[in-house]
Amino acid sequence: MRLIYILLLNFFLLFNYSLQAQSLPITEEFFFQRFTIVNQMPERILSGRTLLFYSSSLTQKELERIQESFSTTGIDAVLAIAIEKLLGGHDVRKALFEAIQKREISNLVFVQKDQQEYRCTMTKFNQKFSFVNTLQPAWQLSKSALGELLLELGRDAQNALSKQNFLVNDQPETDLKISIIRGSRIESHSSDLRVDRLAVRLSDRVEDNEALKNELSSYPFKLEFVGDSISDAELRLKGFWYVLQSVHLPEKQALEILGYTLVKRPIKIVDEKSVYKFYFKKLEFDNVYLGKEWDAAANWQDALKNTLANLRKELNVR
Repeated sequence: MRLIYILLLNFFLLFNYSLQAQSLPITEEFFFQRFTIVNQMPERILSGRTLLFYSSSLTQKELERIQESFSTTGIDAVLAIAIEKLLGGHDVRKALFEAIQKREISNLVFVQKDQQEYRCTMTKFNQKFSFVNTLQPAWQLSKSALGELLLELGRDAQNALSKQNFLVNDQPETDLKISIIRGSRIESHSSDLRVDRLAVRLSDRVEDNEALKNELSSYPFKLEFVGDSISDAELRLKGFWYVLQSVHLPEKQALEILGYTLVKRPIKIVDEKSVYKFYFKKLEFDNVYLGKEWDAAANWQDALKNTLANLRKELNVR
């Protein structure tokens, strides 16, 4: 019995940490596997403040319709942010978490849209960098039409809970500014990588880990794979100077969050599909080394190949 308890505890810890720190951003599918679906809505959904995460496939008209319904129901969505930012990478999520610390958020609501249906998921905000815990209870409803979903959502909420939010924002804030670069922003690769060990965080997804190790077999200097539970501060204590990081966002957002719109350097954006971009971060000063080329790609394998090729080119490594 004791052995089973230890194994379950280790599983929960691994699953919980896997969202917190890894070199590859997690997928939307993997994130929603964390929930345990229940019949009860969060107890403060009609009395506390809510952070709305929405699919970028939703139109402006649909978002306005959602907010109007939430306002009538008593759901106080004070912030509305694209789900992509929550899943945009370790540094993006950390910056997002820090940016909402003074907003007194109690609830998280996710509204997704795909070709078949609309889906709404509601849960408590755990007040942590991970946003949700492993197997956290969540209420969920799916419908083929947005109107049907909002109608049933409102009816269920008003039947189960007492409305206490009467002064609800007409429009949630949508332009929350976050920055992932705390130190210097450098458009080149550091020659220190020749001598300093690079940390690369793995996840609990075996296939991704093996693929990541395979791609990094061409990295020309010293690197070490570490667990996903290790923080930047702990990496520094273990003697690491650099860590490999990445973002996964729509290309325009990736450019902005990495500071490219703040410098006089035109970059042609091909489309608004999400891209991966890798970079090296110096742990002691939080300096971000982006490389001389904008080498993002639609999948992480190509993005990493581009980064390694440009690293070799810049540092004259054959």
